[in-house]
Amino acid sequence: MSFVTDLNQMNHDIPWQQAITMVNLYNSQRPAILSGAFGSAPGTLLNYETFNLACVQAVIGQSGAAGFRIYMGMDTLNRIRCIMVAADANGHDIIMDNGNNSLVMVKEVGQRYP
Repeated sequence: MSFVTDLNQMNHDIPWQQAITMVNLYNSQRPAILSGAFGSAPGTLLNYETFNLACVQAVIGQSGAAGFRIYMGMDTLNRIRCIMVAADANGHDIIMDNGNNSLVMVKEVGQRYP
């Protein structure tokens, strides 16, 4: 398959709770990563992560979105991942609607290199 075919077939949706877990894991492991405790573990760091346009458009197309934010997260294989959420005009993550209902618009699972 081609790069674009593979990319367009990806489902980037992840549950909000999984995103929180991944961000918390990254935050707790960040000092160890920076200190070199992870050594030369292959795959921990990445050069980039690619998301298809439909994913980006879904995030920035949300009501009230002024842009998007990328959080660093870590998966269960200790690989750093990018987690995308929308941000409003005041710089707040769009994670709740006006009725305090959780919004499920968190994106991850991009094409990671390496």
